[in-house]
Amino acid sequence: MVHYVGIKNMRQLETFHNETLGKLIDSPAFLKAMDNLGISRGDLVRRTLEEFKEDGASEEVVQVRFKFYQNRMMQTVNKLLEER
Repeated sequence: MVHYVGIKNMRQLETFHNETLGKLIDSPAFLKAMDNLGISRGDLVRRTLEEFKEDGASEEVVQVRFKFYQNRMMQTVNKLLEER
């Protein structure tokens, strides 16, 4: 059994996106984990802070939205890694 170590911060999440996701995304175990959890490839697409800016949204609102997205992405990735 492989010992699962979760992603705990944004640096680790960034490293996962840059170095690991491309290697895992087509593996049978990772695809099965995605299917089991109802997660699509689109759910794993990295978004930038700029994508959360909308007309009239204050910088504070944009930051809150982006932070929520980052935390949710970290949870999603951790669920996938644990499931596989």
